Amino acid sequence: MAFRQCLRAAAAAGLLLLVAAKARAQMCSAGLYVAVTAPRDGEGNVPTNAVVAIRVAGDPIPAGIENQFGLRLAPSGGTVPALAIRLTHAASYIAPIRLTPPCCLFAQQVYEVVRTVSGSTVVLATFTTGSGQDFSTSGPPPPSGASATVDTFDLHPDGGSDCVRDRIRRVRLTLPDAGQPVLYSIQENGQTLSPDEPSPVGIFDCSGQPQWTGDVSWVVTPGQHTIQLSAVSRTARTSSPVDVSFNASCTATSNDGGNPGQGGTGEGGGRPAEPTNGCSCQNGTAAALALGALGLILRARSKRSKS
Repeated sequence: MAFRQCLRAAAAAGLLLLVAAKARAQMCSAGLYVAVTAPRDGEGNVPTNAVVAIRVAGDPIPAGIENQFGLRLAPSGGTVPALAIRLTHAASYIAPIRLTPPCCLFAQQVYEVVRTVSGSTVVLATFTTGSGQDFSTSGPPPPSGASATVDTFDLHPDGGSDCVRDRIRRVRLTLPDAGQPVLYSIQENGQTLSPDEPSPVGIFDCSGQPQWTGDVSWVVTPGQHTIQLSAVSRTARTSSPVDVSFNASCTATSNDGGNPGQGGTGEGGGRPAEPTNGCSCQNGTAAALALGALGLILRARSKRSKS
């Protein structure tokens, strides 16, 4: 019986590895993860004074990577001047990039966010501007009332293998409606975990050894956490921060509800490190399941970003 369970786990591991490889192939370019986090691909009614948020991840990230990105009008392809800067991030393998036009974009026009490498230009996302600027000076409202939950992360269809459940945890933030399109800035202990986070799910591995595996959201390690969340508008104005606390417990039987904070809505996702020894089947199976689980999440995020 135990042998059959291990065979089923190994088969599932092989399938999930294929999914993970496919997801990474879809989302990476030249060894880098590159994504436009705001405005969303296809978004309309974007303020004419909006800024563009781009996230790059990889190890290593080439110096001057921010200079590869730009804006242009569609369908003419006319270049739009924009200042490109690389923002601060706690992880050396994540590079948030912001494109800021010198004044404002044309109203009710289609724009393309592009990346140019060795003379070849690729369109990353398109968006359409609205009728005018966002003149707000106070930023969006604080994301008050958010809470965090921590649960196990088990993709095994029949509960046979506990490799994923024992190694991987998921932090899910429940967020209030911001009333406008926003991203979220996530900080902890003075370090920026993400200045441009669009997702509410964070993932971490109980080994507590983060490493680059293709996911690019905020890093979580086991233990007690209090993160500071701020909502960020399309024009890069930021709300006051609020705290959200949770315990990233790694007890195998834990289903920790976390501690509700005053916090906001944010979307996080840490990277699971390579699982260590201790699974019920082969250690290689544990590693495959963890990577496969990550692949499924990345594929789901990719689909959501295109919808």
